Amino acid sequence: MFKGEALTMMKLAVVSLVATYLTPGSCQSPCEYTPHFYLNNDTCPPKAVCADVVGWIRESPNGSPCEFTTTINCWCNRHTPCPIDDGNAFYVSNRFTQYTCGRACSFPWCGENQIAKSVENDSPEFGGKNFTRIECRCPRNHIGSMGRDAFATRFSRNRENATHSSQLYVCNPQFGNRADPCAPKKPSG
Repeated sequence: MFKGEALTMMKLAVVSLVATYLTPGSCQSPCEYTPHFYLNNDTCPPKAVCADVVGWIRESPNGSPCEFTTTINCWCNRHTPCPIDDGNAFYVSNRFTQYTCGRACSFPWCGENQIAKSVENDSPEFGGKNFTRIECRCPRNHIGSMGRDAFATRFSRNRENATHSSQLYVCNPQFGNRADPCAPKKPSG
């Protein structure tokens, strides 16, 4: 098998994986899944978002009431597909989920006003491309769907350095100081 054929087979495997694991959060089935690839064969930088899944409530061309668009941003460890599953999910809002190569619970719980994520622009670490880096988990990152639609983070500030710029985000204080759902459970009694 040639390298190009192997890459095509990997892309098809990711499309199949995405269609298998996605569930319509705020839509009613059947939803249309339209994976799109921003695929450049690059391995994800540490703590990068490897996939974005956005749900749209609208009538799609096939008549379904909603549509999910998936963007694969990068590959995990030597071209391993991004794991699109609940254990790797960071819920951004009711209709927007980001996935990382590492399990969500492997990231630390955010402290007050701690930078939760950054959008790195023209990053030399990623070949001059943009990517989102997760630093820690916010309370909203663990809530898949809720009555009101609010974002897990809010913009904090810009950061500029000699090589690139970043937009920094902190946890949305609207969700308060909830307990860390990944913390070991204390025995009762």
